[in-house]
Amino acid sequence: MEHTLEVFAGEALIFCSDGKWLYPLFELEDFLATEQYEPATLTVKDKITGKAAALLVIRLGIRDVRSG
Repeated sequence: MEHTLEVFAGEALIFCSDGKWLYPLFELEDFLATEQYEPATLTVKDKITGKAAALLVIRLGIRDVRSG
């Protein structure tokens, strides 16, 4: 994993961020608001997923999260 947060649609990397704390998830939220991806079909790879991050991912409608 090269970035703090990576989002995949199938095998394709569609979003990445190197931000700290929860900022990558806020950036992802803005990205999803402008794109036509169905959140439930995406896979999020996060270096560290704490409770707050997990709640944000659920709020975004993403079901597949990989951490660590």
